[in-house]
Amino acid sequence: MISYLGYDPVEKQYKVLTWFDGFEEYQVLTLGIGEPSWRNIKCCRPHLHYPLYKGICINGVLYYVGTVTGLLKDFMVVCFDVKYENFRFVEEGDAYLRLVGVTQRNEIVLATCYAVPFYLFYYNMERKTIIRLQIQGMEVFP
Repeated sequence: MISYLGYDPVEKQYKVLTWFDGFEEYQVLTLGIGEPSWRNIKCCRPHLHYPLYKGICINGVLYYVGTVTGLLKDFMVVCFDVKYENFRFVEEGDAYLRLVGVTQRNEIVLATCYAVPFYLFYYNMERKTIIRLQIQGMEVFP
């Protein structure tokens, strides 16, 4: 089972997003209101997406790096809107990525792994854009 905890700052509600590895059935549980009950939700993709790293929830959107194929090179940023309980996907191409952190401007920073050239990716959550920055000179480090 894969689970993430998100927070909706507008409704002031915590929600748990969960699914079982290998199944396309996603469920959400809203915490702290009434009798707990899981709700099934639909994903806008007919494929599974596997999380590669732990996620982060910022301004009501849960972000994590995932893959549709299960291969590290086929990555994407998965964005789950906690309030509206829907998914969006941002794909950049073939690269092995890891989550580095978040900037003060609320940009998610991802870095390539095991790749030459070395890139940093900045995902701007408000504009929904990705900037790719190549770091030169890293090829001398194994």
